Amino acid sequence: MAGRIINTKLDKFVQDEIANFRTSEIVQKCPFCGNSAELLYKVQSFNNIVDVYNYYKCHSCDFIFLGDFFYEFIKDKYKFIERKNNYNVQNIWFSNNENYKNPKYQHTYWVNEKKQIIKLGYKSGRILDIGCAAGQFLTQFNNQFDKYGVELSDLSILALQKNITVYKEPVENLSFKKENFDVISAYAVIEHLEDPFGFIEKITSWLKTGGLLVLGTNDINSYLRAPLKTNC
Repeated sequence: MAGRIINTKLDKFVQDEIANFRTSEIVQKCPFCGNSAELLYKVQSFNNIVDVYNYYKCHSCDFIFLGDFFYEFIKDKYKFIERKNNYNVQNIWFSNNENYKNPKYQHTYWVNEKKQIIKLGYKSGRILDIGCAAGQFLTQFNNQFDKYGVELSDLSILALQKNITVYKEPVENLSFKKENFDVISAYAVIEHLEDPFGFIEKITSWLKTGGLLVLGTNDINSYLRAPLKTNC
């Protein structure tokens, strides 16, 4: 979770970071169109003083993306050299997080998401949740649904215990039949991908005609932006 600065020690740390930006930290290449993108703001984690995330906005296409500082941090912390090993880092990160293990984690949020899907007319069928964690979202659905999940971390073990068919493979390694699912969801996944458009193209081929794709990500224009961000 990201949060506003609430103490002077944290404030000094972030201000020092901002004051000492290198040029490469202020301007980066847009992963979508390839043009230059400028630092938009930094977000400070509640949990760790060194968790500062840089968000950039492209001058040409207005695409907003997370910079590489986070990846550099985790590579240094866990001694991984290649970025492709990031899924191993996330296994450590998420599997050891007690929140993600808790079956009641974000319970109200998941209940409301399920209600919206049912309201749209999807009351039975096959549902796939990409990044399903311990299955907190999928367990909201009754036995009229065949439940499938994709989860790279060891939280997949907990999801398997809840009558969910879980694939512990990256989406790029998976191959389902076309028009296989009635609903596909991916919450807080797309903002972490290097090729979000390729991801969407692949998973939508798995949807039945008239199927539902649900994507959840951060809204930069939401009312939470002001208290959660650290201005630059």
